[in-house]
Amino acid sequence: MMKVIPEMTTFEIEKRLGIKRDRLKEWLYLFLPDPSIQVAEGKGSKNIFDLFDVYVIKLFEQMVDFGFDRFYASEGLGLFSSLIRAKGVDMSECNWAAFPYKKDGMYISENEVGYTPALIAPDLPTLGKDLAEEDPLWVEEILIVNFMKVREEVDLSFES
Repeated sequence: MMKVIPEMTTFEIEKRLGIKRDRLKEWLYLFLPDPSIQVAEGKGSKNIFDLFDVYVIKLFEQMVDFGFDRFYASEGLGLFSSLIRAKGVDMSECNWAAFPYKKDGMYISENEVGYTPALIAPDLPTLGKDLAEEDPLWVEEILIVNFMKVREEVDLSFES
């Protein structure tokens, strides 16, 4: 039976996802949240990531490859990651995600009215309903992500 690895190092992520070492190091240093399990503290120590960290890295890669500015992708995914972790969301409930943002690419700060860093839903009808309830005055653009597909791609790359 194939099994997904529960903890991963930077090297394993580079190898399995095919991300070049320097590119991933730059992303981790400048754009991505710290690894959830262990942050490297000097020579000889390693970053240790959980599976959700790897999902976020893969989604960041896809957003950047699609043309999103790395800063804005990072901001949106940081908010998304915090939302998922704070709510303790079961991954089966997070098959679709929506990232509302302004046309200039800026995400809304948590002090602004109508603040929603990301919406998550088990299916598209639920996501559509949740999006319809958002304040239309600030939502100018919405990135909708099939997060189930992102998870499947990562899971397949880590099967042994």
